[in-house]
Amino acid sequence: MTLWVLKCVAVAGGLGAWFLTQAWIGKRPFPSGELQDRVHDLFYDSLIRFGMLALGHKESIRFSPHADSFEELDPVEKLYRKVT
Repeated sequence: MTLWVLKCVAVAGGLGAWFLTQAWIGKRPFPSGELQDRVHDLFYDSLIRFGMLALGHKESIRFSPHADSFEELDPVEKLYRKVT
């Protein structure tokens, strides 16, 4: 079982940074494709244009329905910016 926690932290200038963390019990540490798509939809809908998205080292936005909506800023740190 996977527990996902989505947090918004306020930063300077009234902007917010979104963080997604997970904790799991059992053998399946990653959510199904359908659940991942829903989480990516949440990120896409929550971020303003040019908003920043940081993912964990094992996560990817590459196969998300919104992959073309983000510009990769740092491939090592998995840092993206929403462009559409």
